[in-house]
Amino acid sequence: MNDQQLRLAQSLIDQMVVGENKCLSEIYDSHWSDISNPTSFGKIFKNAVRNRVLINIMHIGIRSTGRCDEYERTHKNVGTS
Repeated sequence: MNDQQLRLAQSLIDQMVVGENKCLSEIYDSHWSDISNPTSFGKIFKNAVRNRVLINIMHIGIRSTGRCDEYERTHKNVGTS
């Protein structure tokens, strides 16, 4: 992720309520249509979470009601799956 993408991602994460679970498209909401390759971007985002480049968010796993990776807003620097 470039610096601009990281800033946007962290800003969107920071707007989530602690304990809230969302898929990436839900986190990005109206910004999701700007993502040219959602599958590739999803992998990049998940790696940024796992490597703690993005903070206050944790990868939960695949949502049981649909094929999307789900993330939880945390209150501390967490980024593992």
